[in-house]
Amino acid sequence: MAKRFVMAFDVEGPIINPNFDFAWLTLENLVKRNDLQKLYDKAKVFDEYDDKRWLHERTMEGHSTGATPVIASLLSIACGAKNDTLLDLAKKHLKFTPGARGLVKWLRDEKQIQPYFISSAHPAAILPVAYELQILSSHVFCSGYQLTQKKSEGIDRLRETKRNSSEQVMLKEINERFPYDEYSGSRTLYDFIGNYLDVCGKMNKLYTAGEVDEHTLESFKAEQEQLLGKLESEGEKLAEDLWYLLYSEVGLMGAHRKKLALMEIERRENVGKENLIYVGDSIVDADAFAYAGHGISINCTNGEALLSSEMNVATPTLCSLTVLIEFITSNQNLTIQSKDILQKKMNEEISAEEGAVPQARVFSTNEINNNTDAVTQANRLCKDYIKGIKSNNVF
Repeated sequence: MAKRFVMAFDVEGPIINPNFDFAWLTLENLVKRNDLQKLYDKAKVFDEYDDKRWLHERTMEGHSTGATPVIASLLSIACGAKNDTLLDLAKKHLKFTPGARGLVKWLRDEKQIQPYFISSAHPAAILPVAYELQILSSHVFCSGYQLTQKKSEGIDRLRETKRNSSEQVMLKEINERFPYDEYSGSRTLYDFIGNYLDVCGKMNKLYTAGEVDEHTLESFKAEQEQLLGKLESEGEKLAEDLWYLLYSEVGLMGAHRKKLALMEIERRENVGKENLIYVGDSIVDADAFAYAGHGISINCTNGEALLSSEMNVATPTLCSLTVLIEFITSNQNLTIQSKDILQKKMNEEISAEEGAVPQARVFSTNEINNNTDAVTQANRLCKDYIKGIKSNNVF
């Protein structure tokens, strides 16, 4: 009896053109343009802190990188945005990676695989793509409030019965997943984020210095806690919501939070992790790569992510992944000979679909470990090619 495989994707990069980064899009359009350059610069430092803290705490599954999208969303809300603002912004800029539509359709029609999306982005960036590709809401994990399986399956039923009003259903779902419109224009939230970023900036300097003084680090963590404690003492409901998003990190969807999402998918689908295929492209995917039976990094230029993946693919279009998925699901091993055959078939698929574009390359774990720079360069070539594509709008 053939083994049943389950497949999950990161969305920004693999499915959506890697030129689209919703966290920075919101910061550019809704924060920086409001003459808040200093706050924007603090967010840039936070992005560095986010990854460095994850690296420092990775072995203990402490901090989960992927917090920058949440900070960007909260900052945008503090500056007066709401979920409908974020949805409008996303829809203006969303573009598919070449071959995304065809790959998802092929998975559904030919392999009977209903893909999952696991993304650290705001739901306003992910749900339009999920709706367009007919990905079930119960198959979407993203930042914000984590819906129960029962709740998300209820939204699936609503989508089915309200096909003619999918826009309204989508906004309703976004509001369910990120229920923080009530803080739009909140000075309290604005001040908190500014102070929180200041503390994270101090921690970033500590991580950058090399050997970390753990005593000083703990004092900064205590300072972060004090910021939340002050809101709690003032009876602010905001304190509870910020605890959920930034302190408990339940509202994040990166690093080991993605691993937990894969474990939930295992439970739902009743499969072992050896039957999980996960495709991503960045540092927030590293723990998911390491956990999945088949962690595939694609057009990835981050060393931590590459080194955590079982296999790497540099490709100008997702249509080539049909060949790779057939290879994996037929339980073949990646040898030098099989890799050459695999690459040849992938490039034949690309030539038929796309014409003259960069060649697809497949790299094994050993190749990634032994020549990370060359692997990164091949990935960057394909990534830059895709970034330069002006078409493939989602809407």
